[in-house]
Amino acid sequence: MKKELSSQRRVIRRLVIGLGISLLLISVVAPPYGLYRERDTYQCSTCLSKRDVFQWRIGDWSSHSIPLSNHREQIADSLTLKRFTPLPHVHDWRFAQGSPYYWFGTQWGGCAIGPGRHRNDLAELMERPSRGFDDYVYRKLTTGGVTTNQLYEALISLRLWSENTNAPNRAQARAQQLVDEFVRQP
Repeated sequence: MKKELSSQRRVIRRLVIGLGISLLLISVVAPPYGLYRERDTYQCSTCLSKRDVFQWRIGDWSSHSIPLSNHREQIADSLTLKRFTPLPHVHDWRFAQGSPYYWFGTQWGGCAIGPGRHRNDLAELMERPSRGFDDYVYRKLTTGGVTTNQLYEALISLRLWSENTNAPNRAQARAQQLVDEFVRQP
């Protein structure tokens, strides 16, 4: 009886190990149906900070998958938050992009794009600072060419698209004016 029980345990152990190895091989060999690291990126609509949420999953990214880990979150404060956002501030996260990374989290496998991804050109310049742009903004603020509040409103205004037939609002017009002035300066 003990031999029979021990032999059954051995068979079950071999089946479990075999199943585990099979799943591992499928996850390595067969993207997009295997193991992947999912990254979802969000952007705050009121300060332009970024939040990345990571999770390991197994399955098909575009339909059904099973989480294998807890969510891990990284928040990157924007320069707009540090310099111009009125305090106290509560983030308003908007989905920007989601992507699977296959081959143990190293191979990008596509993306889903959301509305939180679109910043205007002024915000792009601010968040990728150059000494010239920082100096330009400082001059505009110190000479009264723009107030801190006006600059903040321009930074978080929605991007103007060429196919948009609506007239820009004041903040959008100011954002475009500041970008045009910066680009035209010698």
